Amino acid sequence: MVLLAAAGALVVLVVLGIIMFFNITGSTSNKARGLAEDFTDLVIAGDTAKAYREYLDPALQEQLSKEQFMTGLGTLKLDGACEPAFSDFTVGNGQGEDVKRADVTGFITCGERKIDLSYRFEGADQLRMTSITLRPAD
Repeated sequence: MVLLAAAGALVVLVVLGIIMFFNITGSTSNKARGLAEDFTDLVIAGDTAKAYREYLDPALQEQLSKEQFMTGLGTLKLDGACEPAFSDFTVGNGQGEDVKRADVTGFITCGERKIDLSYRFEGADQLRMTSITLRPAD
């Protein structure tokens, strides 16, 4: 009887652990999806200053000036006809146990042109963009 109760308690703990794991990774994935969509919508709409200010991590802003960011995006000639499509969201842990990481890949289609996109978001309390690639597809 004691062994049966212990086995039952172990099963409950395993199930709770699995549920917690999926809630944490699902939450991070949903946050990253929302961030990626909102950021990309701002970039397509031409509100690059706001995208830079609100989404890029300060460390990335030190590497990439606002002017470089805006000039680079300007070369892509994005407009209201462009449509994003996200193909992959990979969630994991970043540097440190409390830091979450989400990698987002996909593309933006602008008529006949296609632009590859790749973003990385990291953070403990708030996910911020730590890496970005937007370039014409080959």
